[in-house]
Amino acid sequence: MTDLEILALISRIQHVEYEEDELSGLLDQLKIVTKCPTISDIIFYGEDGDTPEKILRKAREYRPFQL
Repeated sequence: MTDLEILALISRIQHVEYEEDELSGLLDQLKIVTKCPTISDIIFYGEDGDTPEKILRKAREYRPFQL
């Protein structure tokens, strides 16, 4: 999936351009392509006015906690 496709998907979620039963699948797809398990938190609980580009950048900065 290209960055443009990922950005379009994030924008689609931000603008609620999906059916209710689609959301889980869309978020799962984003988790896989960004390798960020918390991307839904970034989208829904991030700062007001976060752009899709900023959300993608934050998702790519995710690093798992190392023990």
